[in-house]
Amino acid sequence: PTVVRVVARPNLASTKTVTDNNGGSPQPGDTLTYTITLRNTGSTAATDIVISDPIDANLINIVPANGGTLTGGAIVWNRNTTPALASLAPNATTTVTFTAQIRAPLPNSTVIPNQARINGANFTEILSDDPSTPTPNDPTRITIQSQATATFTKEVRDANGGDVVPGDILTYT
Repeated sequence: PTVVRVVARPNLASTKTVTDNNGGSPQPGDTLTYTITLRNTGSTAATDIVISDPIDANLINIVPANGGTLTGGAIVWNRNTTPALASLAPNATTTVTFTAQIRAPLPNSTVIPNQARINGANFTEILSDDPSTPTPNDPTRITIQSQATATFTKEVRDANGGDVVPGDILTYT
């Protein structure tokens, strides 16, 4: 007889998106919301899931949601802080988020990459993917658009050195 062994496994995929909360182009001082979505398209539950997300130094005022904890420059979500990560059933999805502010000032065209690592008891590590690009398993990147800042100073000098009175000659620089 022919014996076919069927092995049930989780099959996880993760995407990460970033949104500027004011709806415009990302600029220094803006607040961003990052969303990590985890899907199990496999035939059994994924268990003891841990999401670890290192934070770029150009992001400040990090506020993890959904039970995430910020420690040592990374946000971690696990089954103890986020019960949904204890077991993710087949065809199920879960989402975690955090907000961060873009450090100011930053040079124009600064790129801030961000990518999470997802591990578990019964699957191999996967990386979050930027769904806006065709490249698989790539970091989610934003490009900062800094506004130019200029300072102008105008000085006036009375040619005779005294107080300004009608008829004086003034020099502007």
